Amino acid sequence: MDLVRKSKFDLVLMDAHLPGINGTIATELIRIFDKTTPIIAFTAITLHENRKMLLSFGMNEVITKPFAPEEFYITIAEYI
Repeated sequence: MDLVRKSKFDLVLMDAHLPGINGTIATELIRIFDKTTPIIAFTAITLHENRKMLLSFGMNEVITKPFAPEEFYITIAEYI
């Protein structure tokens, strides 16, 4: 989070299960000071069950693992 606060990024690829802090909490904290940088969740959770939950924390999109590289790049390109 501190790196996002101190630097400008085109996009943040956020792992939903970070060591030490959950990606959803990190996203909420980033959204306090940065409402515009796209944040895309990158996770192994099932998309249909948790997509709305992840988006509710301020993430813009969700990419699930395993992923198709072409879909990954298309999603990223939509936000940068």
